[in-house]
Amino acid sequence: MSNTLKCSICGKIPSELYEYVSAAEDESVTPEQYVIQVEGTFNPANNLFYCTECYVKIGMPLGKAQSMDMQDNLEEANYDITRAK
Repeated sequence: MSNTLKCSICGKIPSELYEYVSAAEDESVTPEQYVIQVEGTFNPANNLFYCTECYVKIGMPLGKAQSMDMQDNLEEANYDITRAK
């Protein structure tokens, strides 16, 4: 597992995303600390989160960020369930 926090979709780190830089300045923490403390999609098991732009693009899923491989598996499973109906 990587120690680097990054968006699961675009791969950007918190300090590359204005939304986290700005919010972190308001809270007097680093962008990385802000993501860990506040970002609802942050997953401590894999250090991934969804930035707002990517979160919206992928349909605003509930829960913590998953790796792209895991997302592909979930999408395939959902497709199979939908097709079976």
